[in-house]
Amino acid sequence: MKARVQRFPNGWVIRNNLLQRDTNAKDRRSTAVHEAGHAVVAHLLGLKVHRLWLHETNQSVGRCEYRMPLKPCRFVRAAVSLAGHESEVAIYRRPITKLPAGDYAYAQRLGFSPRGIRFVAWAVRRIVRRHKRKIRGVARVLLAKGELTRRQFLKAYREA
Repeated sequence: MKARVQRFPNGWVIRNNLLQRDTNAKDRRSTAVHEAGHAVVAHLLGLKVHRLWLHETNQSVGRCEYRMPLKPCRFVRAAVSLAGHESEVAIYRRPITKLPAGDYAYAQRLGFSPRGIRFVAWAVRRIVRRHKRKIRGVARVLLAKGELTRRQFLKAYREA
């Protein structure tokens, strides 16, 4: 039987009716900010965000699902890909992690050179700085719930 775990945004967790300090709170926060960055930038660029969540067993893994139009612009796809890392840098004022290999590789597969990737990252950085409060608000709700549907994401976005 799996033990029920209740997590709180301030880094505390209740396991088996005992209040404990969560050792992965920093990882969870940075992952929530990373995924919220993907979702908010995707929403701002006109993509439809369906769901975002933190993995239940490995809290440093998250995912953001969004729907792209039939022929999305390469720039938009690369911008959404790089938005997670740029959100971490903007909110924590330093890179918590290096640019995730999957996000960078995706931008390369789209045909961007390292210089082109730097340009896309610069543009995304400007978007993220302007909407930092929205990203923080969505990340806070994601940390509390662990998973957000489209409706919950839009509500968190509007209330931030």
